[in-house]
Amino acid sequence: TNWLTDADLSTWHGVTVSDGRVTRVQLDRNNLSGTIPAALGGLSILQKLQLSGNNALSGPIPPALGDLSNLEILWLGGNELSGSIPSELGDLSNLRSLALLDNALSGSIPSELGNLSNLRSLALSRNALSGSIPAALGNLSNLTGLGLIDNALSGPIPSELGNLSNLRSLSLSRNALSGSIPAALGNLSNLTSLGLYGNDLSGSIPSELGNLSNLRILSLGRNALSGPIPPALGNLSSLTDLWLSVNALSGPIPPALGNLSNLTDLRLDDNVHLTGTLPQDLTRLTNLKYFHFHNTGLCAPLDDAFQAWLQGIGDTHGSSCASSG
Repeated sequence: TNWLTDADLSTWHGVTVSDGRVTRVQLDRNNLSGTIPAALGGLSILQKLQLSGNNALSGPIPPALGDLSNLEILWLGGNELSGSIPSELGDLSNLRSLALLDNALSGSIPSELGNLSNLRSLALSRNALSGSIPAALGNLSNLTGLGLIDNALSGPIPSELGNLSNLRSLSLSRNALSGSIPAALGNLSNLTSLGLYGNDLSGSIPSELGNLSNLRILSLGRNALSGPIPPALGNLSSLTDLWLSVNALSGPIPPALGNLSNLTDLRLDDNVHLTGTLPQDLTRLTNLKYFHFHNTGLCAPLDDAFQAWLQGIGDTHGSSCASSG
């Protein structure tokens, strides 16, 4: 409405004006096409630039957007943007939310993003980003959400991410990250979701993850993790989903997992070195709806109480122990 007319700017759809100057451009899901004009970098008091979900916006992110010193919200997700993330975005000292997810962005994540001291949300998932995760992201002390799912990121998870004391969601799944899970992640006391699924992570599961008292989702499946399941995971009293499938974990199931009274989904399958009889303590998991332990060396006890519990779970896959008789 009123775009490309002589009507007052304040009447243009998606444009907010204060004292004759543009403070917001909000054109999410408007079927826009073409490229993002570098001239937007001249809107010196702009606070919000929202162009998400237009599907046909293409080309690069203009480095000139780094001139928007008053910008608080930059949402460009759900388009066909390509090229690299401009390092100039690290100059946006007032930025609180940066969403570039669901595009075709490539290259590395600029370490300059670690300068965004007011940033609360960084969403870069589902692009073609490569290289390592910059350790400088550990400087983002106000960050509550970090989403890097479905990229081609490699190298280790920086232990500096353990400094993000306000973080609630850390989503690094489906990349090519390698090395061990940093024990420092156990410092993230506000974390409710930790997603490391589908990488090349190795080594053992740090027992420090048992310190994450607010954690509801722990997704570590499809990696190359080895060693035992730490009994300390039994301290995660808020946990609803524990996914450890498709790793190289070994040994028995710790009875302490029976303490996870809120657990609804437990996936242990495709860990061929997990062995032994499932502990009776698991029958205390009365909210469990999914329990997969097939393709392991685990088996369910034959006693009536355990079998009744197992049959009460809506979706279960795994073997019962062989009868001694």
